[in-house]
Amino acid sequence: MDLTETDGRFEWDVAKCLSGKSRYREISRKVNPAMPWWFVAVIHGMECSYSFSKHLHNGDPLAARTKLIPSGRPKSNPPFTFEDSAFDALTMSGKAYHLETDWSLERCLWRLEGYNGYGYRLYRGIFSPYIWAGTNHYTRGKYVRDGVWSSTAISTQAGCAGVLKLLGVTK
Repeated sequence: MDLTETDGRFEWDVAKCLSGKSRYREISRKVNPAMPWWFVAVIHGMECSYSFSKHLHNGDPLAARTKLIPSGRPKSNPPFTFEDSAFDALTMSGKAYHLETDWSLERCLWRLEGYNGYGYRLYRGIFSPYIWAGTNHYTRGKYVRDGVWSSTAISTQAGCAGVLKLLGVTK
């Protein structure tokens, strides 16, 4: 995989991942001691642009339950801490990362794609920008909001695979 972007987006993401590493490590250990900290970090970047005032589920504000898909999370009462909401996002039905045992890079990339949804693969026949944006594996096409497709939209986020490559994740 080659990174195609020269605008610094990957470097910014890597810096944000590293600056939050202790919080991500705490969350990953609580969810599953085998879960790598960077798994939480790249989801945080994709869903919340690294804001600790948003739900890891989907980037909605922590002041209330989520409105976007998945809606109504967490099931407890607001306001929420980032850590408590992240625990809910990573252990809720359909995610259940607390039960996983294989944390190889390949399985993590598959889970990261699934976190966002397999719609790109299943319905559009392209590699997910959630994983591959900014690399030679992605050029265009994007869901601009839940269930709304644009064949011309281009993701400006740093895809998870590129961030992980610059973090030095190899296995």
